Amino acid sequence: MDSTDLAFTFFDTQNNRGVRLEATDLLKAYHLRAIDYAQGKTELKAALQRDCAERWERLQRHPAVLSPGQNFAPNLFNRFLWRARRWRGSHTPAGKHEPLLAEFQRDTWPHAADSRSRIDSVPLYATRHNRLASCMTLAGDGDYVLQGSQLRVGQNPASLPMALRQPIHEGVGFFLYADKYAALLQRLMNDPAPCPQVSMFRSIYKQLLRSNQQYLREIFMLCSLMYVDRFDVEQLTAFALRLEFLLGAIRLEKKQVKQETAANFFRLAELNLLDVIAQSYHPKQVLDFLQHRQQAVASSYANETVATGQGVQGRYKRAVLDFYQGQLHSECSTLAGKSQWLETYLKACQEDRHEY
Repeated sequence: MDSTDLAFTFFDTQNNRGVRLEATDLLKAYHLRAIDYAQGKTELKAALQRDCAERWERLQRHPAVLSPGQNFAPNLFNRFLWRARRWRGSHTPAGKHEPLLAEFQRDTWPHAADSRSRIDSVPLYATRHNRLASCMTLAGDGDYVLQGSQLRVGQNPASLPMALRQPIHEGVGFFLYADKYAALLQRLMNDPAPCPQVSMFRSIYKQLLRSNQQYLREIFMLCSLMYVDRFDVEQLTAFALRLEFLLGAIRLEKKQVKQETAANFFRLAELNLLDVIAQSYHPKQVLDFLQHRQQAVASSYANETVATGQGVQGRYKRAVLDFYQGQLHSECSTLAGKSQWLETYLKACQEDRHEY
């Protein structure tokens, strides 16, 4: 199905001629049509299309993460889902219009590709969040029924047992996949009643990352989404602080951080952090990897001579000093001790039996 055909579908269903089409607009149209083309009763198709269209509209109303004012769906697919799936090894391709359509439209799996797939059911794969179910059915009341265990997951899409790099099944599968990661991002950044681990994560982001360069914030949020998808909030504070340590070293080394510099964070490392997270079975594997990389960049902090508060590097230095002074209640004037501060803080959390 070509882009022109999809465009007409979008215009017909939205009655919004003249609006510039994003790749995500075409994806929505394609997967709504895929529901209509699937085998099933007319009433069921209509109900599923209505449910998925409403999910998409709710998704679009979320505030964009990292890019205030931008539509949420393009932000979600360009900054997060595309990169999480396609940034592997030393390859960090740009998520442009046609590649996005290829990844989330052309390369999605039709129902015939898997015998478990139905118009209202999506095959599931073994993950930390799914040990028993073989597929998931979208029930008429909006609940998700796990087939094989016959458990109901409830109506919070953030808890859906999917994985970022799993195959995407066309139709309902696409909408549930997008809904899950939209909800997971909102849980991390915007939900009004966060758990203690997420509250601490937000504090780290606001105090240490918000004043940092946009491309470094993108790395932080992308890796964090991948981590939480894999391990939920287990040891999330340790993950966030160790990752921030690496990104802060880049900030101290460069007054200007370009997009290429940020991509090199994944490209030039011995292993791509996204791959490490995706292939790990326990948070300790990820944290050990980050700690090993910490040792390699510790000299950036030990040798820094940045004037506190002056310029982008000085503002970052001020933010780090304020953060650790607040956490450890001790005065600091240089960043030479940051590695020790980090370990001291995490050890204190562990001794207090906090889920850090």
